[in-house]
Amino acid sequence: MSFPYYLAILIAFVASVVPGGLILQTGEEDMSQEELHIAKIEKWINDAVLGEDPSIDFALEVLADPFMQHTEGDDFTYIHAAGPIQYFRNIRFYLDDVDVEIRHIVAQDDMLVWHYTIRGIWAKPFYAASGVVEPTNEEVIIEHIHITRMEDGKIAEAWFYSRDRRQSTEQRLLQRPVTSRDHLLTHSAAY
Repeated sequence: MSFPYYLAILIAFVASVVPGGLILQTGEEDMSQEELHIAKIEKWINDAVLGEDPSIDFALEVLADPFMQHTEGDDFTYIHAAGPIQYFRNIRFYLDDVDVEIRHIVAQDDMLVWHYTIRGIWAKPFYAASGVVEPTNEEVIIEHIHITRMEDGKIAEAWFYSRDRRQSTEQRLLQRPVTSRDHLLTHSAAY
């Protein structure tokens, strides 16, 4: 990764902790609000999936508290930052050799669309409502698509969709899709 990439991440981080925001010269021109939003989302994805164990403080750098998250099957849900943190902790718990690929991040004003893929080997038992499902030691590929609305440099509202590219053992056993809500509720047993 290039120096400008790391500079954008640094600027986004500093802007998130300085009251009233931050305006810095990049050498050629000022970063736009959209570029700052994109840098913050890139940092969020990489740090949440690959960085140190995520904390609530880490999430509150990116997420408004509370924020509104829309998921498939739900009209709306107000969620504290603990929800996404638990999700990423679950990813780290159930999967080995985790990697993330950011495919697209597009920003217009305070709206962003981001698409990323998480890959890993399912290596630990899955604690579902129906019982324990043993790991397959096969690769799991999870696609994520988010549409987010930023407010004061943080995610205030999110429309979220994710799916496993391969049908999971849990889905085969239950013959129904596992929703985001099921995922958060049933996986929290691991902690």
